[in-house]
Amino acid sequence: FSQFSSSDPKKVFAPSCIAQGLDGKIWFNSEPTGLFYIENNGMTKVAQPRQLDEHFYSCILPDQQGNIWLGTADFNGIFKLSPTKQLKQYTTDNGLPDNNIQCLGQGLDGKIYVGTNKGLAVFDGKTWSSLNNPYSPLIFDVKTMHVSKDGKLWMGTSDGKVYALFQDQFMALPISYSPYILFTLLYPYYRMSHIITY
Repeated sequence: FSQFSSSDPKKVFAPSCIAQGLDGKIWFNSEPTGLFYIENNGMTKVAQPRQLDEHFYSCILPDQQGNIWLGTADFNGIFKLSPTKQLKQYTTDNGLPDNNIQCLGQGLDGKIYVGTNKGLAVFDGKTWSSLNNPYSPLIFDVKTMHVSKDGKLWMGTSDGKVYALFQDQFMALPISYSPYILFTLLYPYYRMSHIITY
């Protein structure tokens, strides 16, 4: 094991979300100390706009262009931090279905996907659009997502179901659990996508 911690013992160091970029860097946000990345066994704190220090985060996504996307858990939508430290905030005013963000993902085509407790949305680089799932006519509560190597966007929902989105078409898997079991993570393991619940 390797341990990474804050150089200031007086500061709370509590990572809330973590993800790896295409360049190999491990990115995470620590509340309330800010945004960090790990590279070559060294940890670096990222200089960031003060506005980012004012929120709690549920997910982080380093995208193909070097931007860092942060989904908030305190109903403040999504923040995008560019490589030049320019900050952009997206909320329901910009087309998100809800400001409570639960997961983020990027398709092979570069589109950004966001899961909320009120549905799924996609960002094409200019605008956000909500995606209607015909297999989930009521609340489409997307808890977790993963983009597989073949380009499918896999989603686990709060009602114990798994869906896939491919070429703008939804697919429903024949898997159903009790509504009291919530999907919390989808991740690749060898050649399969495993499902973790609690």
